[in-house]
Amino acid sequence: LDDGVGRPGRRAVVEEIKSAGGEAVAVAEDVSTMEGGRKIVAAAVDSFGRLDGMVCNAGITVTKYIWEMEEREWDDVIATNLKGVFTCTQAAAKVMMPQGSGSIVYIGSGAMIGTPNMPSYAASKGGVLSLTWSSAYELQRYGINVNCVVPSAATRMSDSIYGDAQK
Repeated sequence: LDDGVGRPGRRAVVEEIKSAGGEAVAVAEDVSTMEGGRKIVAAAVDSFGRLDGMVCNAGITVTKYIWEMEEREWDDVIATNLKGVFTCTQAAAKVMMPQGSGSIVYIGSGAMIGTPNMPSYAASKGGVLSLTWSSAYELQRYGINVNCVVPSAATRMSDSIYGDAQK
């Protein structure tokens, strides 16, 4: 049930949700492709009959300074973190619009204001916030709410990267 990197795998999470009385389905698709976004939404609709909510939380980063980053690394981060939100939102909107309701939540990051050695991550999360505003304006007339949660934290561990969190 492990995903191969020491974390509970998708099946383990589904089993945990079901054992707590919930319903869940696991889908392993590439959010950076239009087909991936459609398959994720289709799996939810096939399993539950409708789609009432979606959380866009897929994300990766490359920890390199802008002068060290390869083009492919930049593209991968933007594709997952920003395009992935677009692909899933478009697929979800096409299901939610005829329903006249739904809720879509994006996960941003406090890193969007800029962080050392994570330029693609910061740019992608800034893009997610802009996409939130645009999607919210477009979809509100269909009864669909679009919001963005922007978690941020400062810890002793992050001090070594970002400076003194205690200031």
